[in-house]
Amino acid sequence: MLSKKIAILDLVTTLTYKLAVAVGAIVTLTYLFDIQFFPSSLTPGEVVFFIFVALTFGFLYCIFLLFGGMSAVWLLQLLSWLERRVCRSHASHGQATLFVVPAGLRGVGYFLLSLFFFLLSLLYAFAGAQPTLFLLIMIFFCAGFLALFLGTAGTQAGITGTGAQPKPQRTLAQLAAVFVAPLVLVLFFGPFMKMVHMAFHLLGVRITDVSIEVPESELGEIERVTEVVGRPILDCRRGAAGRLLVHHADVLWTGVGGVSLVTFSIRTKPETGIFSPEPTILKVATLRLDAATMRIIKSRPALNPCFDLSNDLLFKTASEQLLPTAQPRLQALASAILASGTPSEILVRGHSDVRPFAGSMAGKGVDNQRLSELRAEAIVNVLRATLEGKNLTFTSEGAGAREPRVKCPVEAITTSYEREQCTALNRRVEVRVLYARTQ
Repeated sequence: MLSKKIAILDLVTTLTYKLAVAVGAIVTLTYLFDIQFFPSSLTPGEVVFFIFVALTFGFLYCIFLLFGGMSAVWLLQLLSWLERRVCRSHASHGQATLFVVPAGLRGVGYFLLSLFFFLLSLLYAFAGAQPTLFLLIMIFFCAGFLALFLGTAGTQAGITGTGAQPKPQRTLAQLAAVFVAPLVLVLFFGPFMKMVHMAFHLLGVRITDVSIEVPESELGEIERVTEVVGRPILDCRRGAAGRLLVHHADVLWTGVGGVSLVTFSIRTKPETGIFSPEPTILKVATLRLDAATMRIIKSRPALNPCFDLSNDLLFKTASEQLLPTAQPRLQALASAILASGTPSEILVRGHSDVRPFAGSMAGKGVDNQRLSELRAEAIVNVLRATLEGKNLTFTSEGAGAREPRVKCPVEAITTSYEREQCTALNRRVEVRVLYARTQ
């Protein structure tokens, strides 16, 4: 008997391992096709890690499916009992039963234990007001019940009056359905992406809402992403060798392969409540960045950002008067400020280029220094009105041309267009945000 139990245990372990390998490969490939991204330039060590990731998906699926099966035993017992009652009332004899409870899971004790397990998991999801967890519990509950049903349906003879019937044998198609049907249910009808993201978080392969440093050569791409998402993500500060600091990035495949997938997205505000809808992605932009040149800065609390706005997109030439298109940009800036936490102080610094002041205000005692101060005050007035009631301290300053971002050439061989493109980078407004350290 002991050797038989050991053989059964060995068989179950082998089948579980093979199932985990198969499911892990299917889940990983499905996910990669869904995001249309495959890690490249993998080293042998990263290949091993990638295989480990796939195995993790497989074992997670097996664990969740086991949870679903254990929590669905009570429902299978209830349906089996109802089926027997119906068969007795209609004098149906000799037919194989549809709902069959495995021999090792019969009895009132297993019914109560399974029901308690199911209700406890739901209570945990309700207590934490986590819609994703609730959906995950329900979909694996259905998958577990489906696996139990397909694995036992028709394997026991019905109620007879003439004696026991021979037990029908499980067919190969039935065994295949036990494997395929729950997996299809989870992949195409369940929170598949949520489960994958959760596994990636646990493994440290996916990191959300972090700041990253990238080479200055990526400036054009970052600016295009800013236009797509409609919020500033580029910090006004620069690292060594002019490296760019970018906020609110979701990074996938950190430390795996030569390319990382970096996503920036705008979502609807999450609502509280177990039946509240999941935040909807309104805008999203994705970059593929060289993992070797990108640095990830993960901190809690998050870094205090410094948003950089171009004067040319906000103000009329040589004037502190805002353009009509400035209002939506400043609204987006306010949304970006609130998305990162609870702000306590905002400092706005205006900057200008070094060219002699000219324009409608020339000769009126206004120079580049004064204009930078007026523009900073104009931005503060808009932000104060937009963020009214947030108990914020606002400060405005003008730096004039004292703090250029780039040093523009003045040689005669430089064209006026090249000089204009260079000086435009120095005409800017910096908005520094200090957050209350309560999160």
